[in-house]
Amino acid sequence: MNTRYSTLSACLLMSAAGTALAAPIISRVEPTTPGATVVLTYGGLVTNAGTLAASERSTSGESLLRWTMSGGSSSAANPVDSSGIPWRHVQAHGISADGLVVVGTVRQTSFDGTSGAGAPFRWTLAGGYPMVPFPAQASTIRGVDASGDVAIGYFMSAGNDAVGGFRWNGISYSLLGPGPAPSGLHDVNAPGTAAAGFQSNPGLPFLSPIVWSSTGVTTLPMLPDSRGAMGTAISADGAIVAGVNDTLANGSRPMRWVSGVLSELPLPAGANSGGAFDMSDDGQTVVGFAGTGGFVWTAVAGTTEARQFFLNSGVDVSAWASITDVRAVSPDGLVFTGYGRTVSDPDQLSVYVVTIPAPWSGPATFLALGVLGLRRRARA
Repeated sequence: MNTRYSTLSACLLMSAAGTALAAPIISRVEPTTPGATVVLTYGGLVTNAGTLAASERSTSGESLLRWTMSGGSSSAANPVDSSGIPWRHVQAHGISADGLVVVGTVRQTSFDGTSGAGAPFRWTLAGGYPMVPFPAQASTIRGVDASGDVAIGYFMSAGNDAVGGFRWNGISYSLLGPGPAPSGLHDVNAPGTAAAGFQSNPGLPFLSPIVWSSTGVTTLPMLPDSRGAMGTAISADGAIVAGVNDTLANGSRPMRWVSGVLSELPLPAGANSGGAFDMSDDGQTVVGFAGTGGFVWTAVAGTTEARQFFLNSGVDVSAWASITDVRAVSPDGLVFTGYGRTVSDPDQLSVYVVTIPAPWSGPATFLALGVLGLRRRARA
C-alpha cells in the first residue's frame, strides 16, 4: 500500500450505508465583475446546500449577488424606484431555505454611514424584484423564514435610526412600533412564528434584547453591568436566542439565552470582546466575531477560534492567512460564511464559504482515517 491511500482517505469517506461523502471544503466567493468586491451583512445568509446571498460592490453601486456551490456567482439587475430610476445600492439580509428567495433593502445612497430613504425588497429566482408594499417611511427587511414568505425588520427614521419593528406575512404587517422608542427585529425563526431583536424600555437608557411572538414581547435578561443588548438570531422552535451584550467593564460579549435563561459564551484565547451574528436552527452552533477574528461555539466543543475550528473539522485552510469573522451559519450548522484574508492577497478582505458535509466528525474522523491507513499499510 502506498502513501496515496492516506490522501485519498482524507478526501473521501464512506458512510455505513456505503454513500460517498465529499471532504470539507473552503471556497472563495468571487464577484461577477472584475474589480468589484463581495459584501456581506450578517445572519441568515447561507442555506444548507451552500447557497449564499450577498452584494457585489463596484464604482456604480451595489447589486444582489447569489453564489452556489455548483454555479459560482451570479448577479441580478437592480430594481427601479417609483420614478423608474434604478436603485443604486442593494443589500441582502436573508435567504429562504431553498435559496430561491432573497430579502433585503435598497437605497439610492450608500449603506456605509450615510442616511437616506430605503425600501425593502423580496427577490425570487423566478420572478425577480417585486418590491414589498410598504408605508412611506424608510425601512429595512432583516430576515426571512424558511419558506421565504414571512419577513421581519424595522422602520428607519430620517436619521437612519431604527424606530419600530415589523413582521410581514406577504399580505399585511404586524407592528412592534413605530413610536418614539426604538425597537427592531433582527432574525425570524424557520416557521416564521417568532423573532428576536431589541426594544427600549421606559426608564432605562439602553436597549434590551427581546423575543416577539403571537403571545407578545418577552424581554430577555442582561449582564449586571449592561449598557444594552440585542438578540441577533433565534432557533427554529423559538426557545433559544443568540446575540450581543455591551458591558461597562468588558466591552461587548456574545450571549445565548435558553428559555429566557442568560449565559455568556466564552471568547477565544486573547480576545477581549465579541458578539454573536448567527445560530443554527437547533441552537447548538453559534458564530460571530471576537477581537480581530471569528469564532464558532458548539454545545459539544465550546468556543473555538474560527480558523482553528475549520482546521479541526478537516478543512484545508492553508490558502487563508486569517478568518476575520463568521457572519452566518446554515440552519443545519454545517455551512459557514464570513470574511477572511488569503495568503495570496492579504490586503483584501475576501468572502469565504465553508462546507462540512454530514456526517463529518472533524478531528475524530481524521484519527479514524489515520488508524485505518496504518492498518492497511501494515497488511500491504
